[in-house]
Amino acid sequence: MNPFTYHRKTNRIIVRPLEKRDYDTWLSGFTNRLVSQHVYDPGKLDMSDCTSVWFG
Repeated sequence: MNPFTYHRKTNRIIVRPLEKRDYDTWLSGFTNRLVSQHVYDPGKLDMSDCTSVWFG
């Protein structure tokens, strides 16, 4: 059972918990990061431990 069940939808955005089917998009967003642009920006991240099993 997922404890995060909040859903909110408007004309332009849907806010909902991540689902297993989101893995490829989620991983792409983190692996295609640029180098750090600001002191508080970690830049590129090591995502090798973030497998689909881990994500699920």
